[in-house]
Amino acid sequence: VQDLQARKLIRRSADSHGWDFDVDRIASETVVSENLAEVLASKIHRLDPPLQVVLLLASFVGFQFYQTDLELLVGSTDIQNVSFRDQFLQHTLRSLKPTLIKKCLKACKREGVIIRQKSGQYIFSHDRIRQCLYKMAGEDKEVLHYGIGMYYFNKIVKQNDNVLIQATEHLNQALSFANDEEAFQRLVKLNEQAARGAIRKVSYFKAAAYSRVALNLIRNKSRNPWETHYTTMLNVANKCAEIEYCAGNFKQCQEIVDEIMIMASDLDEKTGACFIGIQCLRAQDQFEEAIETGASFLRKLGESFPSNPSSTHVFIRVYKTRKMLRNLSDTAILALPKLKSKGMIDMVKLLGQT
Repeated sequence: VQDLQARKLIRRSADSHGWDFDVDRIASETVVSENLAEVLASKIHRLDPPLQVVLLLASFVGFQFYQTDLELLVGSTDIQNVSFRDQFLQHTLRSLKPTLIKKCLKACKREGVIIRQKSGQYIFSHDRIRQCLYKMAGEDKEVLHYGIGMYYFNKIVKQNDNVLIQATEHLNQALSFANDEEAFQRLVKLNEQAARGAIRKVSYFKAAAYSRVALNLIRNKSRNPWETHYTTMLNVANKCAEIEYCAGNFKQCQEIVDEIMIMASDLDEKTGACFIGIQCLRAQDQFEEAIETGASFLRKLGESFPSNPSSTHVFIRVYKTRKMLRNLSDTAILALPKLKSKGMIDMVKLLGQT
């Protein structure tokens, strides 16, 4: 109704205190559809080109946005230097000046497309408006995500998790731009950092999603990622398995652990995955499987256990331990040199877990 009034297709009558309108004119000049998206799209297409582009950019920023966000984006080289398939979009965006954003937002507000809140923040008057605008980008969605993502990436400062996550979210929607080694490594590292940022916010499901993107980026980089990017693959896979465990995604965790146990080249590099695998089994009350996994790995490290331990085995081990400690006081034990052998340290950790 507000749209019809704004276009003067209906008028308030001072005489009848009702509404005057011409049904035939309304039918010929408006989109009559039961689909809300079509009605909203029609309204957006009637706006001036600069207003459409400002709203389009805002739809990529989010449902909520500030005037300064758009001013900085429009003025940034990250947006201005990307090449769009739609030449109209590229020309209009490059002709926009940051000083025009305020005027454009005021016009959009008058049209009822956006609402300005007391905080100064703008929101779309309906989420479907944002969805329509986002779809209007067509084949240039990735291009816009890349430009906005690089803008946020260049703003990242230490411990600024919000900007970091913004950059990651946008660049993850523009994977085709991670086609060279530098861009690929940057995106992997960015997702790892975003996962750590999500953990700091105690958002383990989000952290798992970011770490999964990092892992899949490496997997899709080549046919044999364990050969071409061995170190990166090992580090990211271990971290991803740990985060999946923390998020309670035990199936995904176990799949990654199994992959590491098969593909890692030596026992030292399999130890971390073994620890995570045991924790994962214990969290699912699979205690026998956890013990067997730990015992099996300990045998590989050189520490054997009897397959069917009896009280005699326990007595012998306790006796040997007491004999070693018999003449040592608590102070003497505390003064003993720290264990330095990684193999022995791993054994002790595994014994503690199993």
